[in-house]
Amino acid sequence: MYAVLHPTSVVEISIAVLIPLLPGVLVSGFYADQLKTWYAKTLRKSSLHPPLWVFAPAWTVLYFCMGLASWMVWQQGGFMNQTIPLAFYGSTLVLQWAWCVVLLKHHRIDWALITAVVLAAFQVSTFLEFAKVVGLPAASVLMGPVCIMCLLILAINYDLMVKNPVRRGSGAERD
Repeated sequence: MYAVLHPTSVVEISIAVLIPLLPGVLVSGFYADQLKTWYAKTLRKSSLHPPLWVFAPAWTVLYFCMGLASWMVWQQGGFMNQTIPLAFYGSTLVLQWAWCVVLLKHHRIDWALITAVVLAAFQVSTFLEFAKVVGLPAASVLMGPVCIMCLLILAINYDLMVKNPVRRGSGAERD
């Protein structure tokens, strides 16, 4: 037997998915040139770094999963009853977008690393809070990959910092 979604649910799911997806697309669009020039050609990187083309489809899928998970949590009482999980979720979105700005606009690998550490902590907290509401299996499928990606971003950011140290007296400029 198949479950049929009510049209209202389809609209709600669409909005929930667009909340992380649209700003993510906008942020990546604003800094596409920085990715192709400063990030891709200037910074020294190890083999840990996947090719740039991997990030757009990966984050698209992850944002879809995050949006779907947030809708599932919201369905269990809305903001009034799910304030903590949804606040953690909103914080992770802001931190993800802030990480892009700090790294790609300001070229501050050190500040981006700090942002990535905070993001990873909030992402794990979001996962745990969502698991309390929708269950561990659903949270694992939808939010587990997001946690893994945040840890990968943290490792990549650390690698960038090690391989591209700040020169004394030059502020945020890297070699």
